[in-house]
Formats: sequence, structure tokens, C-alpha cells
Amino acid sequence: MRASDKLFNFVCNFYTQNYDEIFHFNITQENLSNRKPIYIQTGREYSCRFCGRDKKSASFSKAAHAIPEFLGNKLLLSKNECDECNTFFGNTYEDSVSKYFHLNSSITGIKGKNGIPKYKTNRIPFQIKRDPLGNTVIGLEENNPSISVWPLRQLISIRWLRQPYIPLHLHKLFAKIALSLLPDTELENFLETRYWIRKPIIDLSHTTCFNSFALKSDALENFQSSFVSIFKRKNENGIYPYLLFLIQHAGTVFLTYIPSRKKDSMSKNLIFYPFPIERNFVLPVILDLNKKTRERFDAGISTIQYSDFLLAQELDKKKFLQVQY
Repeated sequence: MRASDKLFNFVCNFYTQNYDEIFHFNITQENLSNRKPIYIQTGREYSCRFCGRDKKSASFSKAAHAIPEFLGNKLLLSKNECDECNTFFGNTYEDSVSKYFHLNSSITGIKGKNGIPKYKTNRIPFQIKRDPLGNTVIGLEENNPSISVWPLRQLISIRWLRQPYIPLHLHKLFAKIALSLLPDTELENFLETRYWIRKPIIDLSHTTCFNSFALKSDALENFQSSFVSIFKRKNENGIYPYLLFLIQHAGTVFLTYIPSRKKDSMSKNLIFYPFPIERNFVLPVILDLNKKTRERFDAGISTIQYSDFLLAQELDKKKFLQVQY
């Protein structure tokens, strides 16, 4: 048995023995199959899960996307997020996360609030656009060191610079999404977490269960698929996080935990392993998300798999790579 197969079997057994999947939403599939909004069913409508106010003291007039719209979600809405909290999340955390995913969203053509994001930078000489048929077109100077192509493996690797973003905001937005999706009966386990989410400069990293980190990897198969899953621990073993949050968006997979002072260990480092999305999954890197200041000059490497590849005609006085999935 190959080492990769042993690892795959190990993590499959780990999740089977220790976790139940309590929520799954395939953003890509739902956008294709549904036209009407889907509202999360909760026992208390128009009671904000983040500030605690109801219709007597807060407005609920905006369409609150339980999963942000820039991640491709057009349909899944919540009646438990007031307008003030909705604006706060959009103006703070969503900005950082959209910048982190920017290139991958552009490559895969996932439509956000303002359509498919365009990527162009003067620091690294390439840009991404769509041709009239909807194919992704990558523009680059000849012999561009930012892009590597492996025809035999049908892979393209792109090195790029992210716009400045705040790492802690990634973890807080993922926690906000998870708390939007949980049943009412789970909210009492996340009272401090809701306070932590609502205060952008508070990290609480001095307590073990609020240490912000995530496992990040690339999905080489089905990288155009976007989905969210939540896993709940089966038993009271405090070594493992009580709640895990998994998101795949535009070829990038994030796995992190949603801190619970009530359910997670306060004295031990929490342990969890990469989730086996696909058998040939890429080993993840550990991201430290505790930083509260902007991360500048963060170099990203995005690896995507393609079905056909050719050197297209010159456009805008540059040579373009045309990628068809």
C-alpha cells in the first residue's frame, strides 16, 4: 500500500470514529438547481445570533447571506442576522477573505456579488480574463517565471501576490459562517465565540481554544466546486475540537475549528487532521491566523488541473494561455 493510501485511510478512520457531519451545503450545485432563496430553519426568526437583539431594537431588512455572496452563495439566507451586524461583517472580515481567495475566484470563474472578479497586477506580469466562450484566459509575458506548466500531469502552478489582508479575519469569518448555520440548541456552547467574532481586534489567543490556525490545501479534482461542511465531535474527548468547519472554494480547502470555551480543552493543544476530500489530496500547510495586522507581500501558489491547454493568439500585446476545464 502506498504511503498516500495509508494516510487517506487513516484520516478517513479518524473522522468516522470521532465526528458526525451535521451540516453540508454544496454552493455550486444549489446555484444550478435552485432559483428561490433558501432560508435556514431556526426556532427564533429575527433574533440576531451575534448581538442578541430582535426586531424591537434592530432592523432586519437586508438579505443576510449565511455564506457570503463573494464565495458564490446566491441562495442560502439567514433571518437571524441584523442589518448592523451584516454591514459590520461585510466591511471588515469579508474584505480580507475575498482578497485571500481573489486569484482562485478569478481563475475558476465563480461569480460573487459583482460578477467574476478580474485579476491584474503590476508586480507580477500576468492577468486573468474570460474569452467570449467563457474560457479562462491567462495573460503573461513570454517566459514568465510566475507560471509553470506540467503537461504530463495537466497542472498549472501560478505564483502570485495577495492584496494586504488580516489573517485573524479569516478565522473570524469562518466562525461567523458556522454560527449562522448551527441549530439553536448549539448556540449556548459558543457564547464567548459570538463576542470574539463581533470584536475585530480581540483575538483571545492567550486561551488555548481561541488559538487561530487552519489547515490549507489545494483541491486538484473538482476544484471548481464550492461547498461548506460542519463536523461535530461524537464524544467528550477534549483533545479534539468540538466543532470543525470545512470550506472548499475555488480550488482552496480550509479546515479550521470553531472555538468553544465550554466544550474545548483549555489546557491542551487541540488536534485534528486534514479532511479526505479526495484520495489524491495535497498535504496541507498550517496557517497561523492569530495576526491582527495586515499581512503584506504574502505570496500564494495556486495549482489547478486542466483538461486542455494551448498557447492562444496574442491579445493586448501579450501571449495568453487558454485554459479549458
